[in-house]
Amino acid sequence: LHKRFQQRYRVGRQWVYRKPPGFTPVLYRAAAISTAKQTGQPVWIVEGEKDADALTAAGRLATTNPQGAANFPPALLAQFDGLRVAVVADRDLSGYRRAAALSAH
Repeated sequence: LHKRFQQRYRVGRQWVYRKPPGFTPVLYRAAAISTAKQTGQPVWIVEGEKDADALTAAGRLATTNPQGAANFPPALLAQFDGLRVAVVADRDLSGYRRAAALSAH
C-alpha cells in the first residue's frame, strides 16, 4: 500500500496546497537543536512528525524535515554541525535511502 501525503502551507490566514514563492523549510521541533547544543545530548533525526513526537515523549531530542523522506533540504544540514546525531531509518526503500544520504553528511 502506497502512502500519500499532501503538504499544506499557511499563507496569511489560509491554508494552501501549493508551495508559496520564497518558502523556506524549517525543521520540526527545531528547539531540539539548541537544546542539544547546550546539553550535549544526541539529536535523533526521524522520518515524520509522529516519530519525532514519540521520541520527545520518551525524553529524547528529536526532529524531522518537512516535505517527506526524499526531500531533506541540504540547507538544513548545517544546523547539525558539531552535534551527536542518530539517524533513524523507516523500514522501506525511501527510508533506507534517506538514512544513508543523511548519514553520509
